[in-house]
Order: sequence, then C-alpha cells, then structure tokens
Amino acid sequence: MRNELSGKLDSVRELLESKKGDKEDEVTKMRLEIENLRKTLREGKGASSSESVFDRYKRELEEERVKSDRQLAVMEDEIARLRVVNDEAVAAADVWKQEALRPDNKRGSVVVTTTPVPGTRTRARMTLMPSPSAKDLKLKEKVEHQEREIESLKEWRLRELNGRREAELEVDHLKEKMARLEVVRRTPTTSNLKTRLDKVVVAIADKEKRPMSPTTQVVEANDRDAFLFETRRTLKPLKKEKIVALCEKEGVTYSTLDKTKGELALKRADIAFDKDRGGTLK
Repeated sequence: MRNELSGKLDSVRELLESKKGDKEDEVTKMRLEIENLRKTLREGKGASSSESVFDRYKRELEEERVKSDRQLAVMEDEIARLRVVNDEAVAAADVWKQEALRPDNKRGSVVVTTTPVPGTRTRARMTLMPSPSAKDLKLKEKVEHQEREIESLKEWRLRELNGRREAELEVDHLKEKMARLEVVRRTPTTSNLKTRLDKVVVAIADKEKRPMSPTTQVVEANDRDAFLFETRRTLKPLKKEKIVALCEKEGVTYSTLDKTKGELALKRADIAFDKDRGGTLK
C-alpha cells in the first residue's frame, strides 16, 4: 500500500516538474517578445516625434510667412498712397511758389516807394515778401509727417526682411540636421554610415557652390544692405566700454569708436551671409 502511494506521488511530482519547466520556457519567450516590442516602439516613437516637431515648425513658419506677405502688401499699398499724396503736395507747393514769384502778381510782392521830398533826405526802397500763410504751414507739416511715416515703414520692412532671413537660415539648418538624423537611423553598419554622411556633406557643399541667379543675387544684396543698416543703427548708441567688450568677443581689433562699429557691422553681415572677408580687421 505504501509503495503504491509512493509510486503515485512520484508520478505526480514528475508531471508537475515537467509542466513547471514548460511554463518557465514560455515566460522567457514572452519576456523576449515584450523586450523586442518595446525596442521597436521606442525607435518608431523617436523618429515620429522628431518628424512631427519638424512638420509643426514648418507649418508655423509657413503661416508666419503668409502673414508677413499680407502685411508687406498692405504696407506697400500704404507707401504708394503716401507717395501720391506727397507728390500732389509738392506739386501744389511748386505751383504756389511760382505764382508767388511771378513779377506781375500783386499779392506776391509789394514794392513801396517813398514820396519825393525836397533836399537830400531820402528813404531806401523796401520790398515786402509775403509771410507764409497758415495753409502753407499745414501743407508743409503734412508733407513732413508723410515723410516720417514712409521712413518708419521702410525701417519696419527692413526688420521684417531680417527676421525672414534668420527664419529661413534656421529652417535650412533644421533640414540638414533632420537629413543627418535620417541617415544615421537608416544606416545598418559603421562603414555605411560614414559613406552616407560623406554623401550628405558633399551634397550640401555642392548646393553652397551652386551659382546664384541674378534675381537671387539682387535679393541677397538688398537683404545684406538691410542687415547692415539695422546692425549699425543698433551699435550706434553703444559706449566705448561695450564696444571694446564686443571686439574681444567677436575677434575685432579696436581702433576708433566709429570705425570699430563699422567693422563689427561688416563682420556680422559676413557671418550672417556666409562670406569670408579675409585678412585681419584693423
């Protein structure tokens, strides 16, 4: 009886141990599958998040560009209207001036002569010129106000062009970075990674060496002039101590205050538009 029970228990124990081993193998397989799924999800999530950030930034930049173009169109219409009004005011002022200087115009000039008196006592002739009327003063003030508005609109347009240039440079830099990240993500081996990175660098260099069209050159020249104007206007109120600190930071040799401000503006323009001036700044 005892031997029979012992045999049955041994068979039950062997059965349980065999099932336990199978369960451990299944748990190990499930853990490996979970780890592989996590790894795949992590890689896919990183790529999608970077792409979504780039798409969102690109969409925001496009919206800003459309808004800027709309504002520029409104500004150009306003400038055209102000120019027409200014031309009309100048033409009216010229007509008034010619009318006032006409010899037979009695209101333009009044000649007063003295009554003849006996003896040597005489009075000098006096020519009275008309004083500017209130209408003429208002017209002059209106013309000056319009000129100030035109100047302020020009400055605003220069700042807008500088902001657009910086945004485009930032987008180009972001595109290059995304291209490199895409190459790194898709490269299976180290040697292949180096080859693809070299191809990306060569493509970027060829793009930079590609000759620009005349229209692009004119636009870049205008942007450079606008950048120089804004930079000089920013550096103009700075004192000597601040300029010396900027020279040490940007590698410019200090000579005189105004000359050094000009050199700083030129160097910043060269850096912003990827041009090498060469030589030592003095």
